[in-house]
Amino acid sequence: MNDPLDRLKTSGREDPFYARLPAHQKRMLEEAAVIQGRNLADFIVTSALEAAHRTLQAQGKDTLSSADTDAFVASIVDPTPVNDRLGETIRIYRDKTGA
Repeated sequence: MNDPLDRLKTSGREDPFYARLPAHQKRMLEEAAVIQGRNLADFIVTSALEAAHRTLQAQGKDTLSSADTDAFVASIVDPTPVNDRLGETIRIYRDKTGA
């Protein structure tokens, strides 16, 4: 399976990244990096890439496939009629809730 970040890779050149943050946040990042046995830059880049990967995967889970999209649209355009059991359940619900 291809790395989803392949499309973002440059031609082998590394681009610098700078961030300004309060001293207490930098200390927290430094402490976490030490715990993992990494330097600060490696810890930040690795953590950011992991978060980006999770975000991109979560986005993919919310996207319907072509077949799912077709089934969804078909169910709206031509819905299945309510059967007797569902009709009775709806009636009971409405009687109890006044809906």
